[in-house]
Amino acid sequence: MTRRYDIVMVTDARLPGGTSASVAEEIRAQAAAGFRTGLLHVASPLVTLDTAFAPRLRRCVERGEAEVIVGDEPVDTDLVVLRHPRVAAAADPAALPTIRSEHRLLVVNQAPGMPAGPSPDDDQALRYEPAVVAEHLQAWLGGEVAWTPIGPLVRADLARTDPGRAQLDDDWVNVIDVDAWARHRTPGRHRIPVIGRHSRNDPLKWPATREEVLRVYPDGDDVEVHVLGGAPRVRELFDGAPPANWVLRPFGSMPPERFLAGIDVYVYFHHPRLVEAFGRTILEALASGAPTILPAHFAELFGEAATYAGPDEVLGLVHHLHGDAAAYRDASERALEATRQRFGHEVHVARVSRYAEPTGTPARRYAAVRGGGAVTGEATADTGEAATDTGEVTGEAAVDAAATARRVLFVSSNGAGVGHLMRLMALARTAGDDVEPLFLTFSQGARVVDDAGHLVEYLASRSVSGAASRLWHPHLEERVHELIERYDVRAVVFDGTWPYQGLLDAVGQHPGVRLVWSRRAMWKPGVVNDVLATQTARFDLIIEPGEFAEDEDRGETRDHRGQAVRVGPVTYLGPEEVLGRDEARDELGLDPARPAVLVNLGAGNINDAASQLGMVVERLAREPEVQVCVTRSIIADRDTSLPENVRSISVYPLARYLAAFDFAFAASGYNSYHELLLAAVPTAWVPNLDTATDDQAARSRFAERVGVGIDLAEPTPEAVDAAVRRLLDEEARHRMHERAVARRRENGADDAMAAITTLLDRVDGARLTPAQLRAAIDARRAARQGSPTGTGPARTAPSATADTPADTPGP
Repeated sequence: MTRRYDIVMVTDARLPGGTSASVAEEIRAQAAAGFRTGLLHVASPLVTLDTAFAPRLRRCVERGEAEVIVGDEPVDTDLVVLRHPRVAAAADPAALPTIRSEHRLLVVNQAPGMPAGPSPDDDQALRYEPAVVAEHLQAWLGGEVAWTPIGPLVRADLARTDPGRAQLDDDWVNVIDVDAWARHRTPGRHRIPVIGRHSRNDPLKWPATREEVLRVYPDGDDVEVHVLGGAPRVRELFDGAPPANWVLRPFGSMPPERFLAGIDVYVYFHHPRLVEAFGRTILEALASGAPTILPAHFAELFGEAATYAGPDEVLGLVHHLHGDAAAYRDASERALEATRQRFGHEVHVARVSRYAEPTGTPARRYAAVRGGGAVTGEATADTGEAATDTGEVTGEAAVDAAATARRVLFVSSNGAGVGHLMRLMALARTAGDDVEPLFLTFSQGARVVDDAGHLVEYLASRSVSGAASRLWHPHLEERVHELIERYDVRAVVFDGTWPYQGLLDAVGQHPGVRLVWSRRAMWKPGVVNDVLATQTARFDLIIEPGEFAEDEDRGETRDHRGQAVRVGPVTYLGPEEVLGRDEARDELGLDPARPAVLVNLGAGNINDAASQLGMVVERLAREPEVQVCVTRSIIADRDTSLPENVRSISVYPLARYLAAFDFAFAASGYNSYHELLLAAVPTAWVPNLDTATDDQAARSRFAERVGVGIDLAEPTPEAVDAAVRRLLDEEARHRMHERAVARRRENGADDAMAAITTLLDRVDGARLTPAQLRAAIDARRAARQGSPTGTGPARTAPSATADTPADTPGP
């Protein structure tokens, strides 16, 4: 059997950074234009670990914009596009299908003469031999392969190193969906200008010396420098102490779209020995509308889209743009318009149309499948096959699986933080291939859902929109009704304290849609919710996420536990997904030999010693050997520099890095409380007493009582000082750590999702009692663990009891 595609893209689908991002953009442009695309993965030595497909390529496959080519059946196509000469050279014809094609193109996105590193002593041999690559490809594909450079610098280098090599007349420039990246920009929105840059951690991506770096990215009080990626090189250049006005984020810790939206001006200068093939990160900055300053050699490629300057001119240009609204708007508009004309999707469609005719994309999945997990793209070095955790699902099989998946709409309230949203995210990431998650949220943290690859719609809450109740609830009802209709939703899962009348009314119009309430416990005593008494019967399932401090629970939900399926504490990550101490410290750039403390206290002014945050940071800063890390969201609007041994961090999810810290100061909200206890980090808890229902003070009291933390309900300077002294005691910390480890409970997200799936499996629509659902959960768990029903290990560790003394480990 022969498979037919209009275009076949050949690449190492695991490559990080610009290569995979560029291939993904081209696939998206082809799909929109009606081309049927096959994606062939070739494992190359450029990726030394057997990692998963790059996220952007994985999402292309999940959306049905391309099919992964597996197996040895021959392939017919109009056009083969091979990305990266060193990937092409690694292709093993014996392990790959035969490809019969009319046209064959190799995109040369690395100059053959590019040096191996920044040192003059680095090997000057070619990165690859063009003649060897050409001969290898001709033998595999059975015909000549046209070479097309990605930009003028690669074209010149290829002509220098291989003068006889024919090249296509036009450069195969990277493309981008400008409309998807563009962001509205307000001149002078920050008190001082924010310079940004992002790149992989390659020393050649930076100027050669510390002095040259500071000419472009200054150290001073009149500018901030935000860096996404490349932090290890920065710490190397600055002997582990980058300037105080710099904010460093690890590569991949946040989407570049969100990073670029937060800066004023993008500046990119690199090592003088680097032949920059194209500059994908530059293109992304331009597409976001960020005024961009580059060295002059980029002018031939980016033209009027950017501003060009020498290193000593950069700071003056930055301040000029920050202070002159008209100049700023002009630079931003030029970036967008020129990028659209030179590098828009239309450019790519025009060039592939010379070689191929569109015959229709693969079967398209609903956009909601972005979070469905149909294809994880975990590559095997020998075959390049893509597989899911539960078995291979690729190409048309993935589309077939999507057709039978049940769509679940997760709805979260806004709350005081993002706890409601993150609990639903935890459920969604445990969903199997037969469930597709969608989100509707009133939380302004909706971007987190999109970053995770799920379809999400944001609706402003009543408090944010200022809408009257009589107007807002009908609007919510209409929105939920429309989502149920559009996506054929089978269940709606709400996480919040008060189920909204508009939500209840919308689901009530669809008798076949199951309604689930994820109802957190630990309500403040005296808080009354009439929904508990009057509306509970409207729910097919009530899930109660577990509470470590449940013995301190004095809230109203205690009298309604019999209506709920109770599961373990729900956290976004499980213990097996967090980094170890050394790896976490390396990622965050922390000294492995010095103690480190995390400060995560919500809103506050870091420079106001009277605030809880300022009080804690001021006291910790007096310990010169302690590395103090304050979560970035807290200090985003700081007015002055941080103390020397205090730094900001912004990583997501934070739970992944908690093992890096010896102790912490944190608010005792549901998420932070259970994540820090799961990581067994000794913590001084500062409860937020202004929440509407969440009894954070009870959690804090319980942690002190059972000896896993310190209760700082009244954080006076004296109390903070006493807590710091206790947590600096290594023996005291060890006792807290060991007690927390002994009391660990299993993540309840799997069980909660199993209960929802059990509801969906009941085609007769019959209600199930909590006991029946609990039995079904246990059966699913036993099946996963490979043990007979009822004989598998216990679901959770025993809960703490009021009799557990504070000076002895828990059970």
